[in-house]
Amino acid sequence: MTAICFIKIRSLRNIHKKRNWLFYAAIVLIVVVAAYAAYEDSLGPAIVSYRTADGQNYFYPDRVNQLTVTCSNLGMRATSFNLIVKAVNASMMVEGQDYVQVNSTTVKIPFSFQFQKETQNRPIKFMIDQNVTAFDFHFDIEYQKGSPIATNFYSQLHCEWNSNRNRYEATPIYTPTI
Repeated sequence: MTAICFIKIRSLRNIHKKRNWLFYAAIVLIVVVAAYAAYEDSLGPAIVSYRTADGQNYFYPDRVNQLTVTCSNLGMRATSFNLIVKAVNASMMVEGQDYVQVNSTTVKIPFSFQFQKETQNRPIKFMIDQNVTAFDFHFDIEYQKGSPIATNFYSQLHCEWNSNRNRYEATPIYTPTI
């Protein structure tokens, strides 16, 4: 388009006219905006996954237990979000953490990813309520910058009492969360 304008409009070829400089600046601005839009589209959406750390499949009554949540940025875009963890029949403790404690059973854990393929781990301490046969953790994402797409990892961790081993054993419940 620019080349056609230069060929058809002879006065544009004169680089000493102020009017031509405005035309040149407009063309450069259009090219820069189009290049930036193409770059943004090439990054795609922010994609994150979350899970509990491998090997954490049992917990004990009458003590402070710890559950580690692992989040990974699978996409190429920076993103920030809160992972909401809600406990049923357990109480959360956030001492010394930068988490937001909504109430005794719910916390918001902040995650911020600047790079692709980045992984972050966050520990959650909790106490299991007295005389319960099972407890659960429910996971959800509160979107902030970058609005990530969560991949289909589990949205709940169900822990049930095993009287033979005197401990609670965890089973993840998988549901698609796109």
